[in-house]
Amino acid sequence: MSSSTQVETSPLPWSPTIAKSPLSFLNPWGKTTECEKGNQTESALLSNMNDSQGLPPNAQLMDVNIDDAGNYVHTLAIKQEKAKHNLVMTHGYFTGIGYYYRNYQGLSAADGWNVYSIDWLGMGRSSRPKFGVPHTLPEEQRVRDTEAFFVESLEAWRQKMGIEKMMLLGHSFGGYMSALYAMKYPEHVEKLVLVSPIGLPEPPADLAERLKNRDLRRPNKPEDVEKTASTKPGFKQNVIFGVAMSLWERNYTPQWLVRMAGPYGRRLINFYVTKFAFLSDKERADLAAYAYHISVLPGSSEYALGNILKPGAFARRPLVNRMQGLTVPTTFMYGQNDWVESSGGEEAMTRIPAKTQLFTVKECGHNIHLENPQGFNDVVLREMQKLSQGQEAQ
Repeated sequence: MSSSTQVETSPLPWSPTIAKSPLSFLNPWGKTTECEKGNQTESALLSNMNDSQGLPPNAQLMDVNIDDAGNYVHTLAIKQEKAKHNLVMTHGYFTGIGYYYRNYQGLSAADGWNVYSIDWLGMGRSSRPKFGVPHTLPEEQRVRDTEAFFVESLEAWRQKMGIEKMMLLGHSFGGYMSALYAMKYPEHVEKLVLVSPIGLPEPPADLAERLKNRDLRRPNKPEDVEKTASTKPGFKQNVIFGVAMSLWERNYTPQWLVRMAGPYGRRLINFYVTKFAFLSDKERADLAAYAYHISVLPGSSEYALGNILKPGAFARRPLVNRMQGLTVPTTFMYGQNDWVESSGGEEAMTRIPAKTQLFTVKECGHNIHLENPQGFNDVVLREMQKLSQGQEAQ
């Protein structure tokens, strides 16, 4: 049952300082206005009414202070007076709590549940401490220190919130970190839900050869293998590939590119959001505004990606080799057209010494919660109901 422990929070809305771009001189007007807009974009996105999927009236946005250095975790809390269970949702890379806006209404309707959603420390609208894990460290230390940054900040948040046990859900990058948290602190996780988690499988045996040949394409069918092998990238592709790999290893990020682009950064975000064609024009506009404003904030833990993943999005320390340490009931969820292959989850299930299951949600890709919110909610609500009814057993 959730505790009544008092939580130290910062008042909202707040006005973070946006990192200055080297090209910011091209936009001498409206800098203050842009900063102020950053306080509004999240609320605008969360307040969208799409088939009645707006925020419930008992929702609260707050910044939860987690240490003496002034760091805080931005949190959406939707609490019920007599809740006995807690759902904690963590987002993927290059996103934030706003990306679950199509899910909160349905999930928070579950009787007896508090629903929390957090921005990882250094991402979204959480505080942006200096990320002190340089890419020059030995690989093993890079991975270990990076993972600890996220796992321990989540634990600090849990302690401040007074949450004894939770059903922990993580999407993509958030799934990777949530799995690690459940391994270290299983006593606080009733159930783990990993939605299209990255970093599970072993990299292909020929990854070094692919990098050498500047080709990371993944043939999905036997007949594609010969086709892939027979087509070599040209000079232009070689140059682009080489630059991309160099930037990856040096921890340059999509957010860095948006900041560097100055006033043109918004165009990059608008182009990115066009892939969500299933959203209404207003939703896409609100999502683009939100994505832009969380991207131009000072760079922090966004630099973690290259520390834990090799080029091609393969983990430097694959989770599948550590799954024997995961002792809590675990549910995997993938999209029918997901770029993250469910085979990683299937292999992990054979190694987890606890109850496991896997669901494939139809008519969606990697962003299941956005593309098929009903299918996403159906799976999560089913798992919540099992806990409520005491059906889950390790």
